[in-house]
Amino acid sequence: MSSTTFPEVDHGQVKSASVQHMTVCDRLETEDLSCGMSPEEDFRYMEEADSMTELDDQPEEHANVTEGGHQTQVMQLISEQNADGSWSLSDSVENLLGLKSENIKKSVPGKDTDLTLWVTVLAVIWLHAFGADTKDEWELLVAKSLSWIKATAGSELGGCVKAGNNLLKASVDPQVFGL
Repeated sequence: MSSTTFPEVDHGQVKSASVQHMTVCDRLETEDLSCGMSPEEDFRYMEEADSMTELDDQPEEHANVTEGGHQTQVMQLISEQNADGSWSLSDSVENLLGLKSENIKKSVPGKDTDLTLWVTVLAVIWLHAFGADTKDEWELLVAKSLSWIKATAGSELGGCVKAGNNLLKASVDPQVFGL
């Protein structure tokens, strides 16, 4: 079998294209080892395919930038969720909720309410109130949050939901929280 060889480059793409070109041609079992394309055309085709794959591998938040900033905010808030389903107070979360840290801390309902519980309730309310158009993106994550909230909140949950709706100027139904 004859094959066209390409000069090697540092990153090995040309060598890789030559090997892949030969493999495809071998499978065709034809006299025409060019597979209908010159090796240069084959290499360009493979480069284009690789660049499309690189775009597909980008994180969702980058893909959503073109669809609108609001959807990106939803994705950023989702990415801030802790493994247990809660959200912790951070600069990112306060910015995404559109609140200052001081306001979040001052508005905690009840002196015994845990700050992480409060921030998690706020995040769930925010998603329901302002991210409803992307519910399919966060619905399962919020279900995990609700399980964490119910295990953590106890009798405080009703007051947290009411205060959270007031703070965020929202009107999320308390039934979302199982109340």
